[in-house]
Amino acid sequence: HELCTLSGETCVKFRIATSSYYYSSNTSRFAIDNFRINEGTQDDLEAVIFVNPHAGKCSGYSAAETVTLVLQNNTCRPLTNIPVTLTMAGAGSATYSEVIPGPVPRFGRYKYTFTNTLNMATAGTYTITAVTGTTPTVRDTFPSNNTAITTHTNGPVATYPYTADFNSGNQNWSSG
Repeated sequence: HELCTLSGETCVKFRIATSSYYYSSNTSRFAIDNFRINEGTQDDLEAVIFVNPHAGKCSGYSAAETVTLVLQNNTCRPLTNIPVTLTMAGAGSATYSEVIPGPVPRFGRYKYTFTNTLNMATAGTYTITAVTGTTPTVRDTFPSNNTAITTHTNGPVATYPYTADFNSGNQNWSSG
């Protein structure tokens, strides 16, 4: 049986029913207590997807773009104080290290908005990466899903009317 939901509870009782050959009744019951169910030793925090930055405007990206990351906790316990590194490369560069306070609920999702913003005002392509780390209290033993990557192209519309014939490349348009 899945015991994860009992992790951290202060009072857990298990009852075990058995057949008995030594008693007159068909079953015997007894209780065992004073033992502990813990969260185990393996954590798995997944960096799922960026929900920001998202231009959606003709002027392109700004010099102060908000970045929001969605995390998935694939672990039996809530996770807190998770180190994360945000990196931007391409038309501009930046690296920030922050701590996600959480709690990221067990088997749940959490949106974290970075306190630092990204300067994406210069026209060009940007690759944004977030990597979650480990600490003595967050023991992520599945590092293959700790990274989220997204690419954005800033090609603001500078003159109107704007016409794109799509005959010579994507002309700063992207899907998604």
